[in-house]
Amino acid sequence: MSSIVTTQPTLEDIVAPIKPSMIALDHFIQDQIQEFEPEVQEIARYSFSHQGKRLRPLLVFFSGQTRADVVSEDIIKAAAIVEMIHLASLIHDDILDNAQLRHGCASLSQEYGPNLAVLFGDALFSHALKLATEFPTTHVCQIASQATRNVCSGEIVQTLGTHEPDLSLQRYFRIIDLKTAELFSASCLLGASLAGYEESFMIASAEFGRKLGTAYQIYDDLTDFVSQEKDIGKTLGTDLTEGKYTLPLLLLLQTLSETDAQRWVQSIKAKTANITELCELMHTHGIFMQTQLLCEQVLEDAEKSLQAWHTLPATAPLLQLHTLIHSKLKELPV
Repeated sequence: MSSIVTTQPTLEDIVAPIKPSMIALDHFIQDQIQEFEPEVQEIARYSFSHQGKRLRPLLVFFSGQTRADVVSEDIIKAAAIVEMIHLASLIHDDILDNAQLRHGCASLSQEYGPNLAVLFGDALFSHALKLATEFPTTHVCQIASQATRNVCSGEIVQTLGTHEPDLSLQRYFRIIDLKTAELFSASCLLGASLAGYEESFMIASAEFGRKLGTAYQIYDDLTDFVSQEKDIGKTLGTDLTEGKYTLPLLLLLQTLSETDAQRWVQSIKAKTANITELCELMHTHGIFMQTQLLCEQVLEDAEKSLQAWHTLPATAPLLQLHTLIHSKLKELPV
């Protein structure tokens, strides 16, 4: 009796049904280059040509999917807004972290220097909010501006923590709620709102996005310790070198004796911590597997957010993206 082998859908499989929308998004973003001053356009072109998975625009498209299977120009513009906010935040993050790579290429700060990078990041935030003002309702601008403020605030809170470390899990989850989950949530809220869904689904989809964003950040923090740069396409280990206490590190410090934990805290503060030794210690104490399990729990909570809405056309593609992140999590060598 032969067994049936099922394969998890890839990101390409999930995107395939909305490929025309993604192409329209590419065209819209490329058109925005002309809105910048001539001297800035080369930097804008470089930034827009080195983008990642575009998970946040996907959340806008999926949460905005209707039976008519028509993606409006408003939803395409909303997807561009969240992608620009995200890209601007990455530009600033890379400056703070002195990251050399982003999406498999030189980061903008590496290519053009931190001064121009920070200024373009500011310009990109501003341009995203300018696009948000073009909607006939202030609702889009309110969501986008609040998400921008919270993303930046999360980075500020995290940066302050590098000077006076707070090793509580509560603080960690607050930071990632601001830095990552907020924009995932805003993406789902924008899509569902612009598609005309009822308020109860808008709230549910926003909650799904928030939990999915939390899980994705935990997954990303885990890859910072267990992946290779050539596989992930960005500089790894920057969180540790910049004194950022992500979930695997916090779990390890809580496991160690107070003396050993303080020794590691001091070495991280002095930027002398040995990442290889640290990873071996995490592996010995089962920290990677513990982090993976916590991430799975958050993903399970995300799925529950949409249980009451399984008949809506937006739910199936959202859950497909959820399944993809879960499968990527399980593939990590923990």
